[in-house]
Amino acid sequence: PLESHYLKYHLMVKLMENTYRDINIAAANEFSRLADRFQVDVWEAIEIANLTGSLIAFIHFVKSDQQTIELVTWSRRTLSDYCDAVFERHYPVSDAGIWADALRGRAPVVFNDYASYGAKHGLPEGHAALHRLISVPVIEDGKVVMLTGVGNKAEDYDATDIETVQLVSNEIWRLVQRRRNLERLRLAGSVYDHANEGIMVTDIDGTIVDVNDAFCRISGYAREQLVGENPRIMKSGRQGMAFYAEMWRSLQQLGEWRGEIWNRRADGEITALLLNINTV
Repeated sequence: PLESHYLKYHLMVKLMENTYRDINIAAANEFSRLADRFQVDVWEAIEIANLTGSLIAFIHFVKSDQQTIELVTWSRRTLSDYCDAVFERHYPVSDAGIWADALRGRAPVVFNDYASYGAKHGLPEGHAALHRLISVPVIEDGKVVMLTGVGNKAEDYDATDIETVQLVSNEIWRLVQRRRNLERLRLAGSVYDHANEGIMVTDIDGTIVDVNDAFCRISGYAREQLVGENPRIMKSGRQGMAFYAEMWRSLQQLGEWRGEIWNRRADGEITALLLNINTV
């Protein structure tokens, strides 16, 4: 689909323009390969470990209370080659290791000598040994919403590695949000299509832009007969100008109107309807 190609292209170009000035061609080519696979599963992007020469990578979401973390995924390489520990998917920040300092301090953290860091919490049985680690927060509306980490690069992490992980993480979150919004729209569209109540949508000028199946069933009009028209085509003539003046006053002042109205169906039959109108 065109949207998938656009997302792949946007992700690749944005990061290559802003980040890969100082990263070698091999890493850029690796990202291009990953971007080409970035079609359906957002979590493919966790393979950013390869861009920094890291052996492990992970993503966590942070709940709005800023006290609870949800493990989203480890990179496939981590799971297959380096880590077989059993993890709870949801757990409090207080139980999280030093990688969660990116949440606590709301800034990237780097540990190039994990073994000598005195404040570490230790690792569960089966966890990959840690030697070096980067953890970065994604912040939205003043709150940390996601943590991304990579670890065990052969040499010390530097500022370019931090920038790489941060930019890729920001892009992953943007795609996560886009995907969530598309799902909300899909769900809202399903509710709209399957509602028992008739629903009509008009633009600011009152021109009909859409109706659902229930509205067509109630009114007797086909969708094609209504879109582009004004609702007055269903006017029965039983209400006078004062009725409609009061309706418009309520819409302008309150943003809504509720009441009974007499409409004319497509077959000429006049029927009474309970009507709710809301401005959005």
